Amino acid sequence: MSLDAALDATARVDASDGSAFDRDAAPDASGGGASRCRVRDDGISMVAERGFDPRSPLALAAHTRGALLSWSQYRSGKSRVTSRWFGVSADAVEAPSEGDSNQLNVSSSATRQGFFTSWSDDLGGSLGLRARRTDDDGVPLDATPVAVTSDSASYSDAVSAQGADGNIALLYVDANTRKASTLLLGADAKPTRAARELFGASLGRPALAAFDSGYLVAWVDAATRRVNMQKLDAAAVPSGASVRVDSDGDAQGNLDLTTSASEGALVWDVLVSGSRAEVRLRTFGTDGAPTGIEQNLTPFPDSGLHPSLVAARGGYIVAYRSAQPGTLALRLLLLDGRGKLVSASTGVLSLASLLQQDLPLAMRMTTDGLSLFVAWLDQTPNTSDYALQRAWIGCD
Repeated sequence: MSLDAALDATARVDASDGSAFDRDAAPDASGGGASRCRVRDDGISMVAERGFDPRSPLALAAHTRGALLSWSQYRSGKSRVTSRWFGVSADAVEAPSEGDSNQLNVSSSATRQGFFTSWSDDLGGSLGLRARRTDDDGVPLDATPVAVTSDSASYSDAVSAQGADGNIALLYVDANTRKASTLLLGADAKPTRAARELFGASLGRPALAAFDSGYLVAWVDAATRRVNMQKLDAAAVPSGASVRVDSDGDAQGNLDLTTSASEGALVWDVLVSGSRAEVRLRTFGTDGAPTGIEQNLTPFPDSGLHPSLVAARGGYIVAYRSAQPGTLALRLLLLDGRGKLVSASTGVLSLASLLQQDLPLAMRMTTDGLSLFVAWLDQTPNTSDYALQRAWIGCD
C-alpha cells in the first residue's frame, strides 16, 4: 500500500464517531491490493484525566503487537508513573511502578523483547534514573525497577534506543547543568560501562534513534537555540563531528527523530520573530549528514508546536498541534521520502480538535507498519483539569 493510501485526509474523527475514518484505499503500484484504514475501537478515547503536570512528557513506544503509553500523574501527594498497553485485540493495564517516591520525566522505547521504560525517581533523595522492561504484551520482565544511575545526582529527560547488537543506549540530561551524557546498558538494563558526557546544555529533551551499527542523537543547544545532530558508535560514543541542522537559531526545544536502515528525518518547532510557531523538517542520508533544505511544514495561516515523527511506507508521517484562525487541532501530514507533502489535498488530516496548543504529544508506529498510535494531553472542557487521549489508527 502506498503512503498516500495510509490515511484518509478528508476524514474528521472525534470520540462520537469512530467509523468516520473508515475507507477503502487504492492498491499500491506493486499490486498489493486494497486496504482499509480506520481509528480502532471507539475512535479517539480518553486514557486518564486530572492530576497532570502540563509540562510533563508523554512516553510512547510501539512494537509489532501493540504500543506502550506511559505518563506521570499526580496521585495521593506523589507524581507516579503509570503505563498502559494497547494491544492488537484488547487493552491491558500495567501496574504502576513501586516505591514511595516521585516519578518524573518518563520515556519509552521498543526493544527486541518488548519495551524499555525509564524515569527520574527521587526514592534515594535525588533524581536517579530507574527503568523497567516489559515484554511485547506489556507484562513486566523486572519484578522491581532497575536503578541505572546513582541516586547522588539528579537526572532528567532521558531517552533510549536499542542498537543492532541488542544493547540499549540511554541518553540523559543533568537536571542542574543540562549537560547530556550516555550510558550503555545490556539487554538486562544494567550498565556495561561508565557514563560519558556528550555535549553542553540541552534545551528540552534530546532525541535518540538507532542508526546503522550505532545511534543518532539530536538536540537543541540551550545557548544558541540551534538544532544539532551527532552520530554515535555501537558503544554510544561520538563518531565524527556534530553537525548543525537548522538555519535560524530559534528552536523551541521540542524535536523528534526517526531513522531507517539508510536514512531518516528530524522535526522540530521554532518561534519566528518571537511570536509565530512553526514546525520544520530536514532529512538526512546514510552518513547522518543533513540532505536537502530545511522545510517549513506549517506555512501561514497554519502554525505548529510539539511535532512527532514516524517513518512509514517509504515516507514520513508528522503529527503536531496546529493553530489556525479560530481553530486548534491535532494534525497529521503525509510526506514522501524527501519530506514533501504527498498531495496538498490528500496529505493533511485533522485528527482531533484541541483546546490548548502548547501541551505534550507523542506518535509511534508498530514495527510492521500497520498500526499508528497517537497520544496527547488536552484541557478538559470548562475546567482547569487535563485529560490524556489517544487514537489508534490501523490498516488491514
